[in-house]
Amino acid sequence: MTPLSEVERRVTFITAGQSPRIDIVTDARAHVDGRCRVIEIGALDGMTHSEIAELAPHRDECSIVTALADGRRVVVSGAWLSRKVALICNARERGPSDLVVVGATGLVDTGPRSPYVIQAQTALEHTMETLYTAGQTAGRIFPLARQTTMRPSSSEVPFVGAHAEPGDAAALVAACERLAPCDYIVLNSISYSEADRALVAETSGKLVLLIRRIVSGLLDKALRQCGRSAAAAFAPEGPLAELVAALTPREYQVFELVVAGRANKEIARTLAISPRTVEIHRGHMMEKMGVSSAAGLIWMVANADGRRPS
Repeated sequence: MTPLSEVERRVTFITAGQSPRIDIVTDARAHVDGRCRVIEIGALDGMTHSEIAELAPHRDECSIVTALADGRRVVVSGAWLSRKVALICNARERGPSDLVVVGATGLVDTGPRSPYVIQAQTALEHTMETLYTAGQTAGRIFPLARQTTMRPSSSEVPFVGAHAEPGDAAALVAACERLAPCDYIVLNSISYSEADRALVAETSGKLVLLIRRIVSGLLDKALRQCGRSAAAAFAPEGPLAELVAALTPREYQVFELVVAGRANKEIARTLAISPRTVEIHRGHMMEKMGVSSAAGLIWMVANADGRRPS
């Protein structure tokens, strides 16, 4: 049997549009940094323009905007897209050497729940639910205007919606003004870039959740759990790195799970320890990180520079 360390590791990115999505996959390749081979599959791959046109959503139906291989943006039925992404996901091998990332957002029931499948939408919801329980109000920026009045998933977290296409600086600034009363802002599509996040963060002065960042953090963790060395894992820089380095191994495990949006009972089940023990490690970890809440911890990691929230 070939040792796991010698097996080629692959990460399959499933996107809502057509491959290649140069923006997303380029980011992915840079992030995994040679640790594995990146494969991309688009839900609309191989379809003609006329076939795609037939997928236009009905009135009041969940709508998803995505990109074709030629760069054009199209709007398709969310229900159809959920089914197609689930079919692709179920057909892929999944295991320690085969990770799957479902990069489509705004969809539900898009594949199996597995430690080897990273669902961007699920990861976002976990983070938002943690912030909601901490009393933080959400603002969400969508790439499609009609999405602002539709609930993008099964999540019950209330939000204020605004519209701005990825890369549209003027629209993003205007969206920040609309979301001024909110405590934090979500860029609710994997199409939004780091440049978009930086602009919204600077304009609003708020925590900004970028789905690509959330997915990247989970991918790091999955690669680490699949046998990669700790040196290839999450490596924060600057003041944040110094704070994380002071954590014990168990405190670091709790740190990762809190940032992933897990509640104490879930952390206890994952680590096979009692909820009371989780509370103790969580308290020590929070004290070392200099924060008093999960929301504050997520704020630090999302900004990735070690600053504490004001």
